[in-house]
Amino acid sequence: MKNSVIDAVNHQIHLEFEAAFLYLNLSVEMQQYGLPGCSHWLRVQFGEECSHALRLIAYLGERRVAAEVPSVAPPPCVWESPIDAFAAVLEHEKRVSASVDALVTLSRAEQDYATESIMMRYVQEQVEEENAAADIVDCMRLAEGNRAGLLRIDRRMGKRKPGQRSDIRR
Repeated sequence: MKNSVIDAVNHQIHLEFEAAFLYLNLSVEMQQYGLPGCSHWLRVQFGEECSHALRLIAYLGERRVAAEVPSVAPPPCVWESPIDAFAAVLEHEKRVSASVDALVTLSRAEQDYATESIMMRYVQEQVEEENAAADIVDCMRLAEGNRAGLLRIDRRMGKRKPGQRSDIRR
């Protein structure tokens, strides 16, 4: 593997762990808002982001390259509202998607087809994750000022199972 690709994969590992801890911190905050379903959804997402990072670490190991396990700075933990918190989630997912796309582009340029193949899974996952975050923001905006609507959203989010695709509109 070329150093440029190794560096980019390590950067992606960092972003996945950064996302995981953003979700974990938000989970705690949603408990404080009295939204246990949102908190649950975010904890499930925390696990998924950790698994994304661990999958990349394993991939580098299979390529006989040592992964760099990053230190992750704690994300900010105070937002004005649940909508603002999930808008931050959406923006972070967009940042992760841009990094995934750049890594696919780099893999192709370096003719590292194994890395390109691995990253194509992440391309699809990012479409799903951005869509899920956007759906949550949209639904919360529609329910803005309507506590009963927010509680319905919270209840739906609390039903999510690990490994289940997130779709709060069902």
